[in-house]
Amino acid sequence: MDLNKILIENGLKNATILGENYKGVFEHSLWNELLKTNEFVNRKEIVLKYWLIYKEKLTRTYTLLENSLKDVFIVQHLNKFKIVYVFEINNEVLIYEGNEPITESDFLKNLPEDIRAYYMNVHNGWYESLSGGLGFLPLDKIEFLDESEWGILEEIKTLDIDLSKTYYLFHNAGAGYLCVDIEKSVDEAKYLIWWTNKEPKYDIDFWSFLDAWIEIGLTN
Repeated sequence: MDLNKILIENGLKNATILGENYKGVFEHSLWNELLKTNEFVNRKEIVLKYWLIYKEKLTRTYTLLENSLKDVFIVQHLNKFKIVYVFEINNEVLIYEGNEPITESDFLKNLPEDIRAYYMNVHNGWYESLSGGLGFLPLDKIEFLDESEWGILEEIKTLDIDLSKTYYLFHNAGAGYLCVDIEKSVDEAKYLIWWTNKEPKYDIDFWSFLDAWIEIGLTN
């Protein structure tokens, strides 16, 4: 597997794969552990342990990490550090990028506890490299719905949300956005799919839809 070619083809030209000389640089222990071994089987074991707390919520995603992950390593690209996940599914290679966890951001207070824990302990954004979607968006890419223009608004018969209190943190690289409605409070957040071409779908199971859409993105 030509990793440099794969990185270039997936929008990571000039990315530098980091080695042992960077261990100890990162605040999160997992990142330092990844740099301690040259063996993929060991790096995969470290990453699976890292994701284990989300195995029940993201069962399909975790299974893909177990069965289809072909390499995982840390790179520096455009002055940012990322964990690169290389998947091979149906003879196709796809890359996901995971940013460093984030512990300080004003926006964290808008995230429900279980989602906030992901951003603080796993990745501040984990997404398909070329589309920038099909996974959690980085905090700086999350927007409230009233920050964009939506042509579909004129066609929606029943708008049950306040656009200024509803934000998306996932898009399926198409017409669908997974959203969090915090109009009542963050603790009483509701979830929906905002479509650009049809009525919103309200009161969804966030983690179930997230898991299914990540699987679709990886396997189709």
